[in-house]
Amino acid sequence: MITLKVLFTTYRVIRRELTEDTWGEINHARETITLTDKMPKSVEFMTLWHEALHGVEYHTGLDLGEQTIDILATSIAMILRDNPDMRLCG
Repeated sequence: MITLKVLFTTYRVIRRELTEDTWGEINHARETITLTDKMPKSVEFMTLWHEALHGVEYHTGLDLGEQTIDILATSIAMILRDNPDMRLCG
C-alpha cells in the first residue's frame, strides 16, 4: 500500500476508475487520495502533487484555487523530476 503524509494526515493512495475528466481526488474524511487507473504515467507524479496541495489547502485553511494548485503541482513535479540529484534535508 502506498501512502502520502500531507502535514497532519497520512493518506492511502488508491488507483481505480474515475470519471473521464478526473485524474485524481482527495477525500479528507476517508484519508484517501484516488488516482485514475487510466492515467498516463507521465502525469501521475504531477497529479499526486496536485492532490497533495489540496491537502495542504485543507489543513491550513488556504484557498489557493484550482489554477494556482495546477501551476504549483506542475512546477514542483517538474523541478523534482528535472533535478534527480537534489537531496532534501530533514
